Amino acid sequence: MTLPQLRYVAAVDRCRHFGKAARACHVTQPTLSAQLRKLEDELGGRLFDRSRQPVVPTALGERVADRARAVLRESRRLRDVAQEAEGRVEGELRLGIIPTLAPYLLPLVSSPFAEDHPEATVAVQEMTTANMLDALDADRLDAGLIATDEDGVALRPLFEESFVGYVGAEHPLADPRLFGAPGALRERRARDAAHDGRPHRWADAAAAPGDPVPR
Repeated sequence: MTLPQLRYVAAVDRCRHFGKAARACHVTQPTLSAQLRKLEDELGGRLFDRSRQPVVPTALGERVADRARAVLRESRRLRDVAQEAEGRVEGELRLGIIPTLAPYLLPLVSSPFAEDHPEATVAVQEMTTANMLDALDADRLDAGLIATDEDGVALRPLFEESFVGYVGAEHPLADPRLFGAPGALRERRARDAAHDGRPHRWADAAAAPGDPVPR
C-alpha cells in the first residue's frame, strides 16, 4: 500500500470518474487503474463499482476513501512539521472563502502573505459555507473562512465585525429605544445622498433581548 494509491482512491471517490481522477493526479488512466487493482487485491475486495456511471464506491470503498483522506492529511502535516523546524513555509494552501468576505479580506492579506512566504502559494475558491464544509470533509480544501459557528470542524476566530442596518430617519427601526446599548444607534449623513435627500442612520442590527420590534 502506497501514498500514490491512496491519492488515486481519494481522487476517484471525489471525481467519480477514472479519467477525470487520472487527470487530477497527473497520471494516465491505465496507471491509475492498475494501481487501484493492486490495492484492491491487497485489501481483498473491490473499492469501486465500475459498472455504474458515474463510478460509485462500494461499502468497503467508502471506508477506505475516508481513511485514505485522513492518511494523506497526516502525510502533509509531516512535511509541514519538517518545514516549520527549518523555518520554512512552502507548498500550496487550498483556501475556501465565502463570497461576502472575499473582496474585502483577500486584498488585505494576499500581498503580505506572498512577501513573507515567497515559496508558498494560495489557491482560493469562493463557495458557500455548506459547500466549503463538504470540501473540507472530502480533503479538497485545507482551510476555509466562514462567518458562522459550525459543528464538526476546528474553528479559530479571526476577527469580529458588527452588522449595521441602514434605514431612513423616519423608519421605525431608527427609533433609538430599540437598542439597549448606549451609542448603539448613531446618526450620519450619507456622502452620496439618498434619493429622497433625507438624513439616514446606521443602527446595530441586534436589538437587546426583550426589546420590542415595531411592525
